[in-house]
Amino acid sequence: MTSVEPMLYQGKHPVQKNE
Repeated sequence: MTSVEPMLYQGKHPVQKNE
């Protein structure tokens, strides 16, 4: 994910995406 995606992603899991 980009640095923008994690912001939308907060509800699901942390900014640190491991997939």
